Amino acid sequence: ADDDPPLVVGAPDAEGHRDGDRHHGDRQPDRRPDGVPALVLPGRLGGVVGRRHRGSVTPAPGRTAGLRCVPMPALLARLRTPEAFFRLTLVALALLWVIVPSGAVVRLTASGLGCPDWPLCDGGVVPEAAGHAAIEYANRLLSGVVGAVAIATWLVGRGVPGAGPAVRRSGAVIALATVIQMPLGAVTVLSGLHPMAVGSHFLVSMVALAAGTVLAIAARDHRDGRARDWRPRRGVMAVLVALAGGAVLATGAVVTAAGPHSGGDDVTERF
Repeated sequence: ADDDPPLVVGAPDAEGHRDGDRHHGDRQPDRRPDGVPALVLPGRLGGVVGRRHRGSVTPAPGRTAGLRCVPMPALLARLRTPEAFFRLTLVALALLWVIVPSGAVVRLTASGLGCPDWPLCDGGVVPEAAGHAAIEYANRLLSGVVGAVAIATWLVGRGVPGAGPAVRRSGAVIALATVIQMPLGAVTVLSGLHPMAVGSHFLVSMVALAAGTVLAIAARDHRDGRARDWRPRRGVMAVLVALAGGAVLATGAVVTAAGPHSGGDDVTERF
């Protein structure tokens, strides 16, 4: 406690206490019996010098000196407030967007096979050469960050009080999509950038981005206390726009796979 008296580390005192036997409530002089100044410690540290570690100060059990650790349940509780969760969904949405141009850079620079193996790069944890290998490996590292944030967002969203099904469902979609991207990325590399694998890799990212957008909107509605219902005219139009957008993305992936930007200079297989 903050009111605890200071503890003095030194030689045996007048009451016969030694360093290892010092009681927490004992009051000790600021100087040793031989006149040498003693080391005075604040009572909140609760530090003692044991016989096996004479000369070193250790914090009391269950306490840390100068460090403050936040337990995981407390951290999750903070993130599960409506405002904090909404901000977390914005971070997830931003990362889900950033990974799209990151993949485009890999493809347009023909760096898709910069690392011919997976998950390592030329058998190493870090690529030895720059250029194509560095671009491809940076995209992999960014994908790992995106996946971790997406899964964390899903886990936090499951515990947000009063959150509707849109939060849980869209959160599950972004988590599942980012998990699927890992083996799909391996198949893309190990298959030599097969156009079907490359196109699927891109389309899964689009699904995750769409779900991340819905999740951010649902989290904002929950924060603001707004409820949405189904309206036939707007609902039907929204479905038609989503289907049309999906068709454009799918056919665009096929067109790209039939053209020059396959992701690697040595790739000859096309649609």
